[in-house]
Amino acid sequence: MSAPPAPVLPTQDATSSAAAVDLAQRAMTAFARPTVDPDTWLTELSPLLSPTARSAFVGTDPDEVPAHAVTGPGRAEDSPSAFLAYVVVPTDVGDYRLLLSRESGDAGWLVETITAPDGVR
Repeated sequence: MSAPPAPVLPTQDATSSAAAVDLAQRAMTAFARPTVDPDTWLTELSPLLSPTARSAFVGTDPDEVPAHAVTGPGRAEDSPSAFLAYVVVPTDVGDYRLLLSRESGDAGWLVETITAPDGVR
C-alpha cells in the first residue's frame, strides 16, 4: 500500500487574501438579507459555511439579522496562520468580522464565524 499524498500547505499571499475577501463578501451578502425566507436564506448561505457554522445558523430567522446590506469592499486583517483568515466587511450597521478557515492549500475558504459590530445584536 502506498501512503496518501501529503496535503498541500496553504500560503499567506495576495491571491489567498483576495480569495478570502471574496468569500467573506459573498457570505455577508447572503447573510444580510432580512426579507428572504429562512429556508432559502440557509440554503444559499450554507455552501459558504463550515459544517460547524452551518449547524450554528440552523433555525436563524433572517429578519433578526441586524445588517441589511453590504456597503463596501471587505478587507483582510492579519492572521496568525495560513489556515485562517480574518476579514472585515462593512454593512449598513457597521463592520462585521468574519473568521474563515481552510483545510489545506488547495481547499477553498469557508466561514467559521460571523461577528456583528460592537453594540449590535
